[in-house]
Amino acid sequence: MDKPVGLFAYPSNPVTVGQAIQATLSQTETSISSWEENDIAGRFLLSPILTRIEDGNCLLADITYLNFNVVFEIGYAIGRNKRVILLRNTSLIGNDDLRREVGIFDTLGYQSYANSLDLSRIITSIDDLAPLIIDRTTLNRPVPIYLVLPKVKSDSEIRVISCLAKARLEKRTYDPQEHGRLGAADAIDEVAQSLGVVTLLLPSSRVDAEVHNIRAAFIAGLSMGLDKPLLLIQLGNEPVPLDCRDLVHSVNFPNQIDEHIAEFSPKVIALYQLIAPPLPIQPKTFVAKLNLGSSSAENEVPDLAGYYLETDEFRRTSRGEVRIVSGRKGTGKTALFFQLRNRLRDFRGG
Repeated sequence: MDKPVGLFAYPSNPVTVGQAIQATLSQTETSISSWEENDIAGRFLLSPILTRIEDGNCLLADITYLNFNVVFEIGYAIGRNKRVILLRNTSLIGNDDLRREVGIFDTLGYQSYANSLDLSRIITSIDDLAPLIIDRTTLNRPVPIYLVLPKVKSDSEIRVISCLAKARLEKRTYDPQEHGRLGAADAIDEVAQSLGVVTLLLPSSRVDAEVHNIRAAFIAGLSMGLDKPLLLIQLGNEPVPLDCRDLVHSVNFPNQIDEHIAEFSPKVIALYQLIAPPLPIQPKTFVAKLNLGSSSAENEVPDLAGYYLETDEFRRTSRGEVRIVSGRKGTGKTALFFQLRNRLRDFRGG
């Protein structure tokens, strides 16, 4: 059986977390080292940490207090096919409310410890080094971009959406207003099938900045681990983590986003052209042929026409009898207008 070899990631504050981990590593015979042991003089701060993750077979990470750098490293390790072991120090208050709101970690799971003895027992008992299984072969060519948005959209987020549309880069969107918390399995699947990933870092003055930035950290690390083109836009001058400053494109005005989308687009297009479209596999059973679509019509634009059922509301709207359609979430309003738009385009094109 292979022994665990890798890195222990944890936040520098509060120092109590690091003290317990350092005490454990000094007293336990293990090939796990702390991030503080890396020689970072004169180098990009994240480089030696990512190298240690790359060279090992696992990553231990303390999530008692969620930290941008640690969450980024968790995402990177998962993308690099490493076993990730999450830990929570039960002797500290932690920020469990933040973790629950973010999502991600409630489905990944974690082990609890209260002191260095508990932690030592966990480390010495690690016997499963199998990483999460990720489908790295199925790519979404029709909708290649995965865009992660905050709950409340400012002019900057609207600008990103507009720029992607002008660049003709179809997108799948994670929107907290539509989807609630972000599940780890969904995030991994969405990034894995993407040809490019876009998200933003919000200044602390923005609503839900902490929740969104933790999600963005996981998505950014996962994207790098899976070698996906990543556009990480920082709105303003904070709170870019020092370790990740070279990954971030800072903007002070929404119109500065245009140039970053313009630089990002060719990377996606180049990757798109390199990847041959998969041979279609014909489903053999009725259930296999059945397509219920996505919960969000925005993520189903290319396939919507294949299964959309024209309702009386659609026909009345297409005849110009109504101009406003209202209804609860999930009743088909967006799908109706996407189909109506496509029909009008076909009519004008004819």
